[in-house]
Amino acid sequence: MRIRRLRLSDFKAHDRLELEPAAGLTIIRGPNEAGKSSIQQAIELVLFRKADSNREDIRRAWAWKSQAAPEIELEFEADGAAGAVRKRFAGARSEAELRLDGRAISDYQSIQDELTGLIGVPTESFYRSTASVSHADLGAVAGAEPAIGDRLQKAVSGADRGTAKARKKLEAAVHRYRTAGHKNPGLLKVVRAEIDQLEADLVMGEESLRQLQADRAQWVEADARRGQLEQLLNRQQADLAEAQRAEDLAQRRDEAQDRYERFKRAAILLEESAGLQRTVATSMPLAQLRSTVSRLGALEFEASELEAEVATTAEAAGADEPEDVPPRPMAWLSAAAVLVVLGWAAMFLLRDAGLLGMAIVAVIAVGVAVTLVQAARLAGRRRRYGLALKLAEYATTQHEEQARVQQEQLRRKQRELDGLLGSLGVADTAAANVLLETAEKETEQLAKIEGELRGLGVEEGNRRRLEEARDQAANEAELARHALAAMGSLAEDPAAARIAAQREVAQTTPARDAARSEADQALGRIDANPIDAELVAGLSERLAAAREREAELQRRLAVYEGTLAAIDAAERATLKTAARYLEERMGPTIATVTDGRYDEIEIDERSLAFRVRAPETGELVEVDRLSQGTADQLFLAARLGLVRLVTLDRRPPLILDDPFVTFDPGRGERALQLVKAFAHEHGFQVLYLTCSDRFDTLADELVVLPGPTAERVPAAPDGPAAAPGAGAPEPALALAPDPSRLDGDGGARA
Repeated sequence: MRIRRLRLSDFKAHDRLELEPAAGLTIIRGPNEAGKSSIQQAIELVLFRKADSNREDIRRAWAWKSQAAPEIELEFEADGAAGAVRKRFAGARSEAELRLDGRAISDYQSIQDELTGLIGVPTESFYRSTASVSHADLGAVAGAEPAIGDRLQKAVSGADRGTAKARKKLEAAVHRYRTAGHKNPGLLKVVRAEIDQLEADLVMGEESLRQLQADRAQWVEADARRGQLEQLLNRQQADLAEAQRAEDLAQRRDEAQDRYERFKRAAILLEESAGLQRTVATSMPLAQLRSTVSRLGALEFEASELEAEVATTAEAAGADEPEDVPPRPMAWLSAAAVLVVLGWAAMFLLRDAGLLGMAIVAVIAVGVAVTLVQAARLAGRRRRYGLALKLAEYATTQHEEQARVQQEQLRRKQRELDGLLGSLGVADTAAANVLLETAEKETEQLAKIEGELRGLGVEEGNRRRLEEARDQAANEAELARHALAAMGSLAEDPAAARIAAQREVAQTTPARDAARSEADQALGRIDANPIDAELVAGLSERLAAAREREAELQRRLAVYEGTLAAIDAAERATLKTAARYLEERMGPTIATVTDGRYDEIEIDERSLAFRVRAPETGELVEVDRLSQGTADQLFLAARLGLVRLVTLDRRPPLILDDPFVTFDPGRGERALQLVKAFAHEHGFQVLYLTCSDRFDTLADELVVLPGPTAERVPAAPDGPAAAPGAGAPEPALALAPDPSRLDGDGGARA
């Protein structure tokens, strides 16, 4: 394909741009932000991208100062025919059209298929790995995405030719046959699963037929056993009911007999109670009688106590008299007076007697003193005697008064005692105690009778009907005895007969239930078993047909895999040829660029990785051991050889975005001359994008893009507006006349 004209509208830095590149080498030169990389991106987008794509790089392609969607139009010539492709990248309102051989194609996929066939490059990433080279990714041909080995293998295997399509169809067919996934199983897995299922169904069907026969036999046997056990159980349940009836009759007999005995005993007790009530010792209530007797005892004790107190008081009154003879101090005073007179007389008579007289006087004086002391002592005793006499008289008076009061109390107690004895009708307290003891015994006997009557269930309200109830109980007992007598041996021990019957029923019931359950289960299995002989025969026929289909699929798969093996062998041979082809062409190319320093290249036939021989050591070294410039030159040679090999008779436009930035001047010039010679020799159109004018003389066509100029753009009143798809507001400082504050890759520069 040769580009005749390229038009860009509202695409990044270009409001309007129109280029008419030469058939050979066209150099497009311009300073930074002139929009050179935008031209490379525009060609890639118009050739490979769908117009309605919404990727980030397309959203950033909108011009900053334009509300119009980016539009790219490419006029070309291919295989002697002229054509044009136009794409307007406007999201949901996008447009695309391809005009070729008088046809107009607007379907995106059809446009892409036609362009892929014209340029010989299947995808955009493949194009960037071979024919479209930027200065930053010259070595991407050896990177992991895309790897040169992967791209070359796809190319030499005919990825865009019938061989690849056939291979894809064969691989898809083999995958369709062999895949064993759960979600999308292959044909073989499906038919094998069908065979496994049919085999399992057939085995299950045959087993179901055998099981059906066994279930029918089991049902017949279980149903017969159930009928026998039902009859036996009915007889046993009838015996149990009869035994329970006999036990109920015996219980009613015993209960009626018990009522009869109780009512009979109650009648006797009532008679005893009536007799006791007729012969009761006193009509006074027992509590009052007990209180009266207790009071009698207390009164009798109090009276005896009062009598003792009266006697004691009388004795005390007699003991209060003082001594019989009171003391007489006057005799002693008289004696003292005599002694005093004698003393005076002696003093008068014996005043001349000397010592004797004095002794006599002294003795008389002592006698007088002793006599006076004794007289004083007796005078004190006499006073005390008088006081004691008065006290005795007072005590006697008090005792007499106390005795009078006590005698009065004694008379009252006696009168009360006589009154209580009269109320009881007894002569003394001992008789009252005997009366109380008799009343208590009678009351106790009546209480026992009353308690026994209550225990017998005889209440005050139904004592009058006691004889009637007794006779009724006797009749009921007699009737029950007659009914039991009619039941024969059951009447002997109804409880034992009932227990024996219950034991038999308990033994027979589980057996009957088990037989019934077995019959029901067998019948349920018979009803749930849908199998029959015709169904089993149909499964056998389907299994045979499925096995025939499996054999047919195996034969087809063998053909497909054999064909793929042949293609693989052919591709291995092709890769070997491709490796030799690249060695032959990359060697002279790198020798020309490096001025003969490197001229021998070796390429691996399986991975297509390449090495060069180092002149210093004579050994082959990998590319990563070379300098960055030399590695880039080696990659350039690889790309030229790869493009020539993979495109065969197709000629996609080669775009070089300043890939020689790491080349020295000499190697850079030789590399561009080599590219120009390659373009003329093999019919490739080359667009070389650069900032430098050092290669202007080598160009078949030179296009010079103007650089940006600064122009202050005032902000809008509401602030700067964001262009559609730009994702950022327009800066206040814009570039004129081209609204491109974009770098060479189309990105915004601060």
